[in-house]
Amino acid sequence: WKRFIVAQLVTSLSAISIFFRPFIYFLFDPSVGALGLEHLSAVYVLTNSINTFSITPAGLGVFEGILVAYFGGSGLGDHNGAAYAMANRIFDVVYILIGVWLIVHTGLSGVAKGIAKGKEVPIKPEDLPTPADL
Repeated sequence: WKRFIVAQLVTSLSAISIFFRPFIYFLFDPSVGALGLEHLSAVYVLTNSINTFSITPAGLGVFEGILVAYFGGSGLGDHNGAAYAMANRIFDVVYILIGVWLIVHTGLSGVAKGIAKGKEVPIKPEDLPTPADL
């Protein structure tokens, strides 16, 4: 159950980071400064919509284009939209690498290898969470 909690925390961290990434990005732009809640919410909704209803893998190209259009239309600058989109992609790669390291570090690579070889990986009843654990 501990791994389940850690997995949920990591997933929650991802959603929270998507919301705060533009805020952190624009803190370093003195011409714009800190973004308001309306911009943070709009970028969050756009990001999740693009990732949900994408016609390309990971929304490549579509994500960048929509962010450039939104940032340009809202007065934040086309250049900031392109730079933010690229910084966002770099953060995604770093986040994936952290996830891979966690998989290897926690010993889940053995489970993944067993599944890849077509072996059934036994799950012990004591490893499953009970209602009392939740």
